[in-house]
This record gives sequence, C-alpha cells and structure tokens, in this order.
Amino acid sequence: MFEEGVLEALRTWHTPREFATSVLLHSHLVPPGSPDPTSDLRGAITAALDAIQIDPAGVKAHEALTATYITALRTHKAAARRLGVPYGTYRRHLALAKARLIEQLLRQPATTSTPTPAHSSAKE
Repeated sequence: MFEEGVLEALRTWHTPREFATSVLLHSHLVPPGSPDPTSDLRGAITAALDAIQIDPAGVKAHEALTATYITALRTHKAAARRLGVPYGTYRRHLALAKARLIEQLLRQPATTSTPTPAHSSAKE
C-alpha cells in the first residue's frame, strides 16, 4: 500500500486536489495535527528524492524521476530526450529511482507534531 501511495503521489504531484487525497498524508511522513499536511508530504518526498543521490547511479535515477514527475515532461520519451539517454536506459534509471525513493521514504523516521499555539489547541 505504501509503495502504491508513493507512486500515486508522484503521478499527482502537479494536481493539488488529487495530491491532497494521498494515502501518505496518514503515514509517518506527515506529523499528526500538521497545519499543512500536503506541504509536509511534499517536503518529505523532496528530501527523500534528494537523498537518493548517493552514487552516480543515484544521480541518474534522481534526474529521471525529477524529469518525469517533478518537472512534469509530457511523456517518458520526452524525459529521455531531455536527459540525453536512450529510452531503455531512461526506463532503467526511472525504475531504480522509484525503488530507491520508496526505500528512502520507508527508512525516514516518523515525524513528530509541532506544538500548536495555546489559543488553537485541540479539545480532547
């Protein structure tokens, strides 16, 4: 379920209404009671995406995922052209990126809620 949620979050990155329904909003990636859970989720995904650049393969994977989902090129072939790699190589980099991103997000420690001001505390 988590893996599908990550992929869905990537696919809906540029459609705020759909992104705001992500199952990941109820995961360890978003602090409980967050005033802006979608922003927190985007931050967690972006941080994990940046963290996969640990070696040359990770850098290529990061570039493929960023070109595909974050900068939102229209097609996978357009992303491959932009990266200057054959389509098959692009697909391999993208598959590695997805796997590494999911792994990184799963390893990310649970976030804690930020204290809310006294005047807006939740009633129990």
